[in-house]
Amino acid sequence: MKMMNFRIIKDSIVDIYGNAEAGRYKTVGYQRQSKASIEVLGNNRFIQVFYFSGDFPESAAGRSGTKQHACTFRIELTAAASSKIDLTVFAAGSEAQKAAALLAHLEATEEADKSIDELINIAYQVIMDNDNYDLGLGIGVISNRWINNVQKDTPPNQGEYVVITASMSLTLRTTEDITGDTGVTPDPVVMDAMIKYQEEQKDKTGVLVNNTP
Repeated sequence: MKMMNFRIIKDSIVDIYGNAEAGRYKTVGYQRQSKASIEVLGNNRFIQVFYFSGDFPESAAGRSGTKQHACTFRIELTAAASSKIDLTVFAAGSEAQKAAALLAHLEATEEADKSIDELINIAYQVIMDNDNYDLGLGIGVISNRWINNVQKDTPPNQGEYVVITASMSLTLRTTEDITGDTGVTPDPVVMDAMIKYQEEQKDKTGVLVNNTP
């Protein structure tokens, strides 16, 4: 079965982000050539790509040929910072200890917030770079590529780690060839038939049928 373009495009986006890491983040699903460790900053920031939705215009309806495909990909971003606090302080600590713990958490939140903003900056610049306009797939495979939305989530109130997530919506148009899917022809089921036949013969063993009037 031929792989449709939206799947090829998703893999290409992952490769683009993976090739641009430079120790600044990790790309989920990227096949790295080296397993060498990278700096801590990269271990706490992640980029993951999903095919989110697709529209096929009604004018493209038909039984065969090439169809238009308006795709939306979600680029998910994650950044984390350690708050370095003892959570039991909030339940049983003194007011001074609670204040110190809260300050430590807020400072971690600020660190994570700056980190996710920087990651948004990187992710946007990498994918919108003119050199990456065709997403490594050659001229004509895609068109109207655009980042039309960025959203950032609110950080949690407390916890050992402050994790902030954000997402970017990448929209584009491509085409899909209708090639059909013939499936896989299963092997003949011989064993089950033989077992059933043997069981039937076994049931008849020792049975004498006398048709004499």
